[in-house]
Amino acid sequence: YGRLDINQPRVCGHKQVVLDIAWCPHNDNIIASCSEDTTVKVWFIPDEGLSAPLTEAEQTLNGHQKKVLSIEWNPVAENILLSYAADDLLIVWDVGAAEALLSVDCHPGVIWSASWNPAGNMIGTTCKDKQLRIIDARSGEVKSVGAGFGSGKCQKIKMLKNDRAIAVGATKMGERQYRFYDINNMETPLTSEGVDNGSNTFNIFYDEDLNMVYLGAKGDCKLLYYEIEDKKPYVFWLSLYTPKDATKGLGFMPKRGLDVNAHEVARFYRLVDRGLCEPTSMIVPRKSELFQNDIYPPCMSIEPSMTTDEWLKGANKPRKDMDMETLFKGTSVAAPAKRSSRLGRSTAASTAPANSQPKAEPNAAPVTAKAPVSRAASNPPKEEVRGGQETKEQKNQLERLLAEVNELKATVKTQEERIATLEAAQD
Repeated sequence: YGRLDINQPRVCGHKQVVLDIAWCPHNDNIIASCSEDTTVKVWFIPDEGLSAPLTEAEQTLNGHQKKVLSIEWNPVAENILLSYAADDLLIVWDVGAAEALLSVDCHPGVIWSASWNPAGNMIGTTCKDKQLRIIDARSGEVKSVGAGFGSGKCQKIKMLKNDRAIAVGATKMGERQYRFYDINNMETPLTSEGVDNGSNTFNIFYDEDLNMVYLGAKGDCKLLYYEIEDKKPYVFWLSLYTPKDATKGLGFMPKRGLDVNAHEVARFYRLVDRGLCEPTSMIVPRKSELFQNDIYPPCMSIEPSMTTDEWLKGANKPRKDMDMETLFKGTSVAAPAKRSSRLGRSTAASTAPANSQPKAEPNAAPVTAKAPVSRAASNPPKEEVRGGQETKEQKNQLERLLAEVNELKATVKTQEERIATLEAAQD
C-alpha cells in the first residue's frame, strides 16, 4: 500500500490501448492482457516485481482481426484461455502452445460478455443481438439460447455452479435488472428483479464458496451483494455498500489472498476518480478469535484440476480445493509449485496464498465494509454483533439519515396543517 514511484516499471508491450487483463488462477506470476492491436499477450511477473519495463511477452496469441475486448482463464484446466473481439469471434486458446483450439462464429453482432462455468466445460455469452447463449467450450455447439434484455445497452452474464447463470442488463424503460437462469433452459428465467435506473451495466463478481454475487458498475457509488440458492426465490438480497467515491473499475482478490484472521470474506480493488486504487475489504464482525468455519469453506487452490491435454480429451474433473484454516494465524502454507517452464505443467501441488497479498504501510489504510455473508451468517449471536465497531463514516451517515427523516416529518406536519386549514375554509 502507498504511493508508487513515478518511474515504477510498467508492462508496455502492446502497440495500442490495453482493454482487459486477467491473472492466471493457477500461476500467480502469469498475467494475460488484450488490446486494440488485435493481440492477446501473456506475461511473466517475477516474485520480486519488475525491475525494468517489460516489453517481451511469454506468448503472443494472434487470431483476431479487430480489437480484442476481453479475456478469461479457464477455472480448472491449465493454460486454457478464452478471448472475444470486435470481429464477432470467440476463441479458446492453448496458451502453452500459443495456438487456437476453437473459434466460435455463431454471434451475428459484437459479443458483450463471455464467462466460463465453474466446471470449465461451458461458456455463457451475451451479444448485441440481445440473445443469451450457452456454448460447449470444446465443440463450439450452442446448447441453449434465450432472449436477453429489451434495452440496446450492454448486457452481461456470469455462469454459476449447479447449472445456473445470472445475467444483468436494462429494460426498454432504462431499469437495470438481473435475471437468474437454468442454463439448460434459457428461454425463461427462474426469477428476475429490477434494481435501479442507473445508466451503466453492472459487472458481476461471483464467490463460488459462499455462493454470493456482487454487482458493481462504472460510475456507481454502491456495491450490491446477494446470496444464491437452488430453491425459490433463488436470489436473496443481503446488503449494500456505498463508498464515497464513484467507481471507475473493480478487481477481485482470490480467496487465497484474504486475511482470514480479520474475518475478511472478500476484497475489491477499486479504481476511483482521484487516480487511486483503493482496497475495499468485506469484513464479517465476529467477537470470537477462533477460525470461523461457516464463512470459510474450502476454496479453490492454485493447482489446476487437469492438464490441457486432459481437457481437450473431454475430461471433467472438480476443482482442487485448499483448507482456508491453513491461512489462519499465519500458519505456514506449502510453497508454490515448481514448474518445468513458466507456462509449463505443475510438478507439485500448491496451496500457496496469492502473491498479491499486500503488506500494510503506515501511510495507507484500506477501506473496510461490514458485510453480511449469508442470511445465516448475517444473524450471528447478539454478543458477536455488539463486538463490531462502527466506523466514523457510518456514524456520520446515520446522523445524516436521521436529519433527513426529521426534515421529512416536519414537512409532512406542515402539509397536514395546511390541508386542515383549507378544509376548514371550505366548510
